[in-house]
Amino acid sequence: MTDWKVGPTIEPTAPAILKRTPFTVDNLPMSTDWNHRLSDRLLAHAATGGGWGYRSSGSAYAEPTALALLALSAGHAGGGECVAACNWLARIQRTDGSVPVSGEIPSPGWATALSVLAWRRASENSSDTHQSNIDRAVRWLLAQEGRPLPSNPTVFGHDTTLLGWPWVEGTH
Repeated sequence: MTDWKVGPTIEPTAPAILKRTPFTVDNLPMSTDWNHRLSDRLLAHAATGGGWGYRSSGSAYAEPTALALLALSAGHAGGGECVAACNWLARIQRTDGSVPVSGEIPSPGWATALSVLAWRRASENSSDTHQSNIDRAVRWLLAQEGRPLPSNPTVFGHDTTLLGWPWVEGTH
């Protein structure tokens, strides 16, 4: 691939930068002060008992908890709050391996995949791996299969007869 410029202000191009310096979190060409400030704000909004909600004063839910864990672990922040959030996800995990929307809403289990990613990433910075939770969740995920729908010629660009992973179990 040839490097190229767009006008006098954009140089070198991204491919040229990547050729010179391998991309890692530690060599980003910008200050990480913003990362620390945002991590601190995120940590300040953790729900009581572990996890994060969709609002700063709300109850914990699996999706924002998993996303917060991923963000904090990418910046190597969190500590005790991350451990509490991983444990909260483990507590709400159902016996079938799925992770529900919250402790009060038992289905659907679409937050399971995000929880697996969060447990896995958080375990890189902790001695607690949550491996048994990950194993059960992955087994549940692999067992999920969408239902095909009859072919519909009015639906353009989407083959409704294909099987895939459903957002909500038992759906297309």
